Amino acid sequence: MQRTLPTTAAIARVELEHGGKVAQVECHWAGDSRIYLLTPEFGLQQLTTDDVDVSDALQQLQSDPPVSAIISASDDCTLNSMVLKVPYPFILIAATDGIFGYIKTPGILELKLLESLRLDRASTVSALLKQVATYTSDDASLVATCIGFENRATLNLEFKERLLMLRRRYERLESGLTNEDEIEEIAKLWNIEKPLYSMRMRSSR
Repeated sequence: MQRTLPTTAAIARVELEHGGKVAQVECHWAGDSRIYLLTPEFGLQQLTTDDVDVSDALQQLQSDPPVSAIISASDDCTLNSMVLKVPYPFILIAATDGIFGYIKTPGILELKLLESLRLDRASTVSALLKQVATYTSDDASLVATCIGFENRATLNLEFKERLLMLRRRYERLESGLTNEDEIEEIAKLWNIEKPLYSMRMRSSR
């Protein structure tokens, strides 16, 4: 089917509650662009559910299912929507599938993000672009906003233990395994990642 200006979408709005430490996060999306939440306590969590027939994030990486809903200038469209309240500090991320669609396992995206965030602002962007360029086969867009961190040093301190844990977790996967061993390692890692990674996922029109 031909459509005019077809695209996916991932839109987020954050409203801080006065006098509190909780933010209201409003998400709207279509297709397979995603909104993620990244916190020191729970790590990277996918908030939105892609408009595809496969719900499991690892299976999506392995099968690349077709998108069942997009937006375009040709037709009226309906966005998925959800609202949730999140205690801060946190990082909110909107990304296209060029960022997350070509990695070995969903959780490894968190390691790449945290490694890049350790650098100064300009270097963070450069490092992330270089990392994504090593694996993606698509155009890639990402927007992130940090809520509740005093400065970059505070952010890195909050995520320090999490980053060290992730480096240990993915060391074997990134060391160069045989195909059979890599498949086994990915399955093992996804069993570890999935409970927290998927616990906030919702899909609603």
